[in-house]
Amino acid sequence: MRPCLDSFRGAISNYRNKGRSSGVKHELINWIETQIRAAQTDVPLLLVSGAQGLGKSTALKAVQAHFEDRIAVLGIDEFYLTKAERLALANTVHSLFETRGPPGTHDLDLIHATIDQLRAAGPDTKTPLPAFDKRIDDRKPDADSPVFVGQPKAIILEGWLIGALPDPEAPSQPPMNPVEAQDTDGIWRRYQEDQLAGPYAALWDRADAFCHLMAPSFDAVLGWRLQQEETTFGLAPGTLPEDRRAWIETFILHYERLTKRMLSGGVRAGHCICVNTRREVELCFPLRPETPPLIVFSDLDGTLLDHDTYSFEPARSALNRLRASGCILVLSSSKTAAEMAGLRADMGFADCPAIVENGAGILPPDDHDAPSTEDGATYAKLIEALNAAPPDLRAQYRSFSDWGPDGIAEQTGLPLEAAERAGQRQFSEPGIWSGDDASLAAFKTALEAQGVHMRRGGRFLTLSFGSVKADRMAEIIARYTTPDHRPVTLALGDAPNDTEMIEAADFGVIIANPHSAPLPEMSAESSSRVVRTTKPGPYGWNEAVLQRLKQVLDPAD
Repeated sequence: MRPCLDSFRGAISNYRNKGRSSGVKHELINWIETQIRAAQTDVPLLLVSGAQGLGKSTALKAVQAHFEDRIAVLGIDEFYLTKAERLALANTVHSLFETRGPPGTHDLDLIHATIDQLRAAGPDTKTPLPAFDKRIDDRKPDADSPVFVGQPKAIILEGWLIGALPDPEAPSQPPMNPVEAQDTDGIWRRYQEDQLAGPYAALWDRADAFCHLMAPSFDAVLGWRLQQEETTFGLAPGTLPEDRRAWIETFILHYERLTKRMLSGGVRAGHCICVNTRREVELCFPLRPETPPLIVFSDLDGTLLDHDTYSFEPARSALNRLRASGCILVLSSSKTAAEMAGLRADMGFADCPAIVENGAGILPPDDHDAPSTEDGATYAKLIEALNAAPPDLRAQYRSFSDWGPDGIAEQTGLPLEAAERAGQRQFSEPGIWSGDDASLAAFKTALEAQGVHMRRGGRFLTLSFGSVKADRMAEIIARYTTPDHRPVTLALGDAPNDTEMIEAADFGVIIANPHSAPLPEMSAESSSRVVRTTKPGPYGWNEAVLQRLKQVLDPAD
């Protein structure tokens, strides 16, 4: 589980500080618009969590107005089991289930059915949206429930427990408060955890993305819940009767354990919006689990980026699924840190490390575009060794340092600004050999005498002092490994300099590249630990990653 949220707040300098200039509504609109643009489905399902009383329902009403009511917002509170159904649950499982709210008290089948109806709706279809009357503690009659007309641009499911992760140890832990003290055998808590691990997890799995509105503390939630109760009953602030206040103070204890777990990061991976006690946005940042289920190491050119267009859009579906599942994507390329930072951010994985210049260095996780720098001594030494090669051989190898930004743009097809970033090298030097094989062998021997190694990538011969992509893999895997969990690893590439990385991973994928000769067969292909795609570039990448992700997340299938 993630460390306490206080540790996130103490690291504001590492995130985008929002201050008071931007509210929850503004942040949600930006996030929703981003998800709609990135979605691979006609009607993306976006899940939004937020503690009771935080103001998420109010903010989402404003969001609906912004989108001219073309966003369908479903509150999980509207899908409570009826009063009779909760009474039956209380009689058969535990008496505490008479109180609505905890996992197990929602009609999940009805939620699934409503989502399905909205996604399948035509322009004039009227989809009924269930509604719950908290004043009578029961569901409203169908005739009194609202309808959504047509097909929405997106579906938002919001609620206090959205995306919550189960904790199998919770039933055996000491009671946290007087309400839990009534659960002497842990039956009430065990049922909740089973529900979170089963039916609720299946609902979370349908999400295209998660957004978590994080409260500053559980104490703040209690204060907000009292204000919410006054609003529900139309009372002026501070006029809630004492008996009702006492009821709320007891009622909120039903939610204490799970709320605190979520505030400590026990939620599905997603986008976090942290607010203070005044419900003002303090900071926003991506949240991932400490132990991701899968780490994907991926080459770029010809693999995740199309050979001709440099686009990764055909892989958008798999990228979104990786992000929603809390997986790590480690871009691994001959590209520089300056190039990788922008690409990584565009793909939505700025909080993941990247391997730069074919394994010569690591770009650390960050949500800023500015890459880390070093003094350039390694690169200067490399160019010195290159220029010390016999002149007749050196003349047959032209590289980035020879071309400059204009030449790099011409050789790579990159725009000039991108070519300038490609030229900001720290550890390695790509180039093109124009001579014959015999001269190349002599050139290689001359460089090796100075400790310089030569590697062929997709287009270029790249020189470095010997590090390769696979050398950095173990270091990154160790960052995300605990004594109880080691993530599954997947590596994808299309060129000879990807072979060690592919072979070092638990599973490898050779991406089809019609622009170059196929890689020689690997021994691991006989056991299907390494496979080849038939589709090229990001098309094959998308298919291979989605298939492996399904096997990791749903091994029973």
